[in-house]
Amino acid sequence: MTKFIISTAIIFSAFLSFSNSFWSENKACYWETECLKQQNKTEKKKSWEIKYRKLVQKILEQKDKFLDTLPPDKIKKLYSEIKNYAVAKPTEDNLKAFTYMTDYIRKKSLNFMYAYTDFINRHPEYNIGAKVGGSSWSYRYIQYGKSQYILRWLRQNSDKVGIYFVCDGRFSVCKEAAKPLKEIGKDGISILSVSPHCDKSFPNCEERADAFKLFGVKLIPAYYVIVRKNNKPVIRPIGQGLIPVNRLLIEAYRQAQYVLNGKWIDATQIPIVIPVQNNQK
Repeated sequence: MTKFIISTAIIFSAFLSFSNSFWSENKACYWETECLKQQNKTEKKKSWEIKYRKLVQKILEQKDKFLDTLPPDKIKKLYSEIKNYAVAKPTEDNLKAFTYMTDYIRKKSLNFMYAYTDFINRHPEYNIGAKVGGSSWSYRYIQYGKSQYILRWLRQNSDKVGIYFVCDGRFSVCKEAAKPLKEIGKDGISILSVSPHCDKSFPNCEERADAFKLFGVKLIPAYYVIVRKNNKPVIRPIGQGLIPVNRLLIEAYRQAQYVLNGKWIDATQIPIVIPVQNNQK
């Protein structure tokens, strides 16, 4: 009996020693399901890297021969994957594959553009752009017509719509940005300047030390449209930073229309005015 108890104790202590050792060395795999999960994660990671390594090598070795076999949607997807892989692992081969694909897509785009332009030139009846006024030869003309309408509208409504120019006369960028505004102000459009330090280039300038705080300016120049509705002024931001004058006038017009009529308009809803030129000999 004593021998049995001793032998049982030895076996039990050996089991405990083995189980503790097994547990410490195989924590993640102590249960079969956890072990399988860990193995799957490792295998997926390895398969992901293997997959993209093979794709990179295929692109570098076969180049256009491989890429030309893919439809455009597959090329787009592959390009995104190769880019992501190059970002994750910016090795020389990965970057080579990424830049090669970038140039491949660029050349494909150019080929399409040349083919499309040639087709339109030979078959003008298919030129949808010309029908809606968005073709290359009419775009500037249409934009000019819209800007002429906006200029006329702002001039006619200068008693209730104006543009605030908020900047600082100590900075050259403000002086340059003010020049075109001063010119359109001469044409009857209401332009007002507010600045901590006025400059002679600023049209109708009011000097206020708290100008930036008053308008919440974070970046100069800053532009706002003031609209008088029901004898009350409404001020809305147009934008901050350098803005082309044409874009500035369009946004002032859109914001004014929103304040006055309660709805936004897009570019297609802006009327067009094309001045008629009389040819005189």
